[in-house]
Amino acid sequence: MEIISIERENPEVYTVTLSHNWFEKLFGRKEKIIKVKRDITSRYLFGGNVYILKNGNELGAGSKIGQAIDKWKKAW
Repeated sequence: MEIISIERENPEVYTVTLSHNWFEKLFGRKEKIIKVKRDITSRYLFGGNVYILKNGNELGAGSKIGQAIDKWKKAW
């Protein structure tokens, strides 16, 4: 899966749009939209901030989505 876009809803919630590769698109897979939130306890582990999915699961520090959000926030 490839990250297509990242949008900020409010200071702590981000909407990430993911797209499948061409092979998965052949079988009818659609884009996936997920919402993630930065951990409000401001935990920082080696490798980046900790983000939480809408269902409560944590994305580990250094996850592909977490790194993309951190990079997106730093870009100007």
